[in-house]
Amino acid sequence: MHVETLSSISAISSGKYHAMALKSDGTVWAWGKNSTGQIGVSKDLQMTGVPVQVEGISNVVAVSAGHEFSLALKEDGTVWGWGKNSDLFGASVAGNTYTPVQLEGLENVTFIEAGQTHSFAKKSDATVWRWGANGVGQLGNGAKTSTAVPIEIENLFNFESLSAGTNVSLGVKSDGTVWSWGFNSHGELGIGNTTYKTSPVQLILK
Repeated sequence: MHVETLSSISAISSGKYHAMALKSDGTVWAWGKNSTGQIGVSKDLQMTGVPVQVEGISNVVAVSAGHEFSLALKEDGTVWGWGKNSDLFGASVAGNTYTPVQLEGLENVTFIEAGQTHSFAKKSDATVWRWGANGVGQLGNGAKTSTAVPIEIENLFNFESLSAGTNVSLGVKSDGTVWSWGFNSHGELGIGNTTYKTSPVQLILK
């Protein structure tokens, strides 16, 4: 296990009890809680207060930390995940994983985003793919069925950027408009009511 002071950092991301940093050399470093493998090192290490290198992954260009799991995008367009695996990263393994595994069905990816229990990926052909929990419509496909396998969301085709939170999602379209969907009990969708939405609804920004 290699431990060092972080430098030459190109990206950072934080989850619930862990955080990640991507170095310019394509290595990933993480720290915090590791109870479900979200740090990406041996399960013998339950937590660490100093950054450690995630084992078994290199040539990474983007990272995103979920609730108790982590995602990484490699320069070859593949997506890798580690940590808690209940409907979170669609890996072909059972239970939690303490080392990165490749997610099936995701190639030519240019963007990743991990939320509490759901995730998004955008491919080079502008298609958006989603997986994870969907009990309140946070995947934005008009339904409430969860999926551990990445599936294309046709109605998110024109979204340039996506953000996944705690059962809520936001997106920005190519025309600059902002849209939201998912849980809304506290008005987090910004649409003037507290009704959750299973499909994107445009925010009226004044």
